[in-house]
Amino acid sequence: MRICIHIYILVKIYAKDSSDSFASFLSHGSQLVKKIEDAQLQLNELEPKVVSCIHSGRQLANQLIPNIIEMKSLHTSLKVAEREELISRYRSEVDAALVLGAFEMALSSFSNLSIHLGTHISSIHPPPATLPTFYRKMLDFFCRKFQETLQRMDIPRTKPASNWLEDGIGRLGDRCPWDEETLRAFCCQYKALNSIKLPETLADTDAAKRARLSIPMRLILEPLEKRFLFNFYGTQLTNKPEKPEWYFTEVLTWITINDQWLTWMQDEQLKDVEFSSTLRVEFMQGLISFVVDKISYDLGLLSSPPKPRCAVRLQGEEAVQELIDTGTKNQLLTSPPAFFGHLADEMLAFESRLDGLYYHPNALRPADLFTHRIDVLQHWLFLESEAAHNKVKELLAKPYAWNMDNKVPQCVGDFVALVYAISRRGAQLQHNAAKPRAYFFKIQLDLIFTFLEALTRLLPWNSSSTSRGTRDLAGDELVGWTSIVNAMHAMVETMQDWTNDQYFVELWEDQESRSLLSCSWDPWIEDEMETRNEAASGWKTISQRLNSALEETAPPREAKLIADSRIQCPGVFSKMSELYRQKIDQCLQKVSQSVFAHLQKLAQDYLSDGQHWSQVSGGEGSRESGSPASPFPPSGLSGQATELFVQLSHNLFATSKYLHSRLFVRLWRPTLQQLNQFLYKNLILRNRFTQAGANQLKYDLEHCLHALLVPYSTLLPIDDLLAECLDACRLLTLPPGSLCLLKQALRGEDLTASVLGPLVELGIRRLTPEDALDVISRYISPSGAF
Repeated sequence: MRICIHIYILVKIYAKDSSDSFASFLSHGSQLVKKIEDAQLQLNELEPKVVSCIHSGRQLANQLIPNIIEMKSLHTSLKVAEREELISRYRSEVDAALVLGAFEMALSSFSNLSIHLGTHISSIHPPPATLPTFYRKMLDFFCRKFQETLQRMDIPRTKPASNWLEDGIGRLGDRCPWDEETLRAFCCQYKALNSIKLPETLADTDAAKRARLSIPMRLILEPLEKRFLFNFYGTQLTNKPEKPEWYFTEVLTWITINDQWLTWMQDEQLKDVEFSSTLRVEFMQGLISFVVDKISYDLGLLSSPPKPRCAVRLQGEEAVQELIDTGTKNQLLTSPPAFFGHLADEMLAFESRLDGLYYHPNALRPADLFTHRIDVLQHWLFLESEAAHNKVKELLAKPYAWNMDNKVPQCVGDFVALVYAISRRGAQLQHNAAKPRAYFFKIQLDLIFTFLEALTRLLPWNSSSTSRGTRDLAGDELVGWTSIVNAMHAMVETMQDWTNDQYFVELWEDQESRSLLSCSWDPWIEDEMETRNEAASGWKTISQRLNSALEETAPPREAKLIADSRIQCPGVFSKMSELYRQKIDQCLQKVSQSVFAHLQKLAQDYLSDGQHWSQVSGGEGSRESGSPASPFPPSGLSGQATELFVQLSHNLFATSKYLHSRLFVRLWRPTLQQLNQFLYKNLILRNRFTQAGANQLKYDLEHCLHALLVPYSTLLPIDDLLAECLDACRLLTLPPGSLCLLKQALRGEDLTASVLGPLVELGIRRLTPEDALDVISRYISPSGAF
């Protein structure tokens, strides 16, 4: 019906076409309707047949499915029977080979038996939860045989032996202490036992969980484990928690004296054994697991000594399963700080020795206990920070702390050594230790920040014991503030040197470490806060405190642009170096302001004595007439300027003696610039000068003030700093005729090079033509020409 409707619609659509097209569409539609009717008839005939087939298939399925299930069950039973038959066969082969004395054949049959039993590393069957009794006995027998072989070979060694592998390692009869039969037995037994996988048992410690040892390695390490447990647990004299170097040294000795034969066995005799490349590392990892358990027990992380785990206990294996010991709480935090610090030192030295022995970086390490457990790492960082802060207080309180050595206080050298020693802590943590290294660096930043705060409090103007400020630069306060500013500058230079250190470069380049350093807090380390000593926990908030301090000491916008143009200290010390620079600038600015204010006060009489500058001398007539004869020269420095220049000379000498040369320049450059502007504006532009007065001014400024600064010309550009005053002296002491011509030229409207040329020829360095006119206008001519 639906098809007919579509045909009708098509007919309507194409009704406007020609009659031929309409007839063609009508013919096709009729044929399509006929085909549909034929298909419907065939479908009606097929439906009963399909129903009949479905009914027949259901009956067939009811008959076949039980047979299929039965066949599958028989197939499974057949596989089990075949497996049991193979197990029985290889079991018989093992027994027969042992009876015949064919030990290698017995090992081969035992390996095949293990494959079908599910205890072989290449077996497709899962290992049984409980080993069959006969298999336990066989495995126990082969383990005893392997132990006998180890005894004959005298391995593992506990005492150094002769270096039999030094020359000709291929000639076994001459150098090697073992004959070919013993070596062959060792290799065959090791290969067979190394491929056995026993049902997993729950380890009693975290170290045992990580250090999963193969059966032959457990047998090799068993005598060493017994010796370790006997010597370093219980009531033995060698069991002293305050002497961790004893068991560290013992383990390193075992590793060293056994390393030679382990490497030779691994590279020469067991080359075709799967996982043979781990023989040496597995031996070291087993010994290190003893060390980790010992450290855990001494720190209180284990409530009882660990159980021996190297012995292959096959009888009642499930009986030794124990829960992982979570240890006792609070014992770690109450352990003596000296003991924990000594333990950390010995642990880091042990880690360094392991790197020298090419220990695998991702294998079990004692440092993992200190870096991967938050409670241990938190306690370690707290103790390191607390000890460092106490040492900072001690070195600042020492009587020789502020003794100057090459203008640097002694306390700076001691402090730098202390901070650098902490960086060696982080540098020795090489493997998977991004967080601990970042935290140790935060301790360093906190110490440097604390040192800056202590220096700032010691400044004379911040001390409550003095009210004189920075006026007495030659007294004890001079030594005080110069020593402190020198200490700050020395720290800036030290941080610049450290920036190129490989350790600090790695900290800066590592993305994880940089993100930790830029973060103001870390949720992982903030879970447990140390409240015993707030200063010792300051490293946790150092990023936030450093940013706040930088905001508080931020210079004005113009000064900041100048500061940014200086060479910055890139890397991890960039912010701390900038904070030190800002503090130094503040100190020098405060001293400069105080010095300049004192000089201003001393210069008041010198500036206000107008009669002194307008005095008339007997030699003026000769100058006015243009005669080459000069007036009488000044007899000496102006009396009112004596105290000013003496104080300035005294200040310059004292600061050059105690202050670092770079800081001396940063202090006196702006101070002398201010003094130059002060004298130019308040002395020269506010007074009138006769010939005698101008000569006296030139003598005071050019022959006295300039000469006073000459000893410091290697540090300060004197002519640039006093340019305005010196230019004014040159102008005021010109002959009257030259002054008149120069004044007329400067008053012209066209200030071209022809006008500026005379100023340059006269040595005028800084004054513009307008400024030169202002200076010339201060000259008093006897003839009234000016």
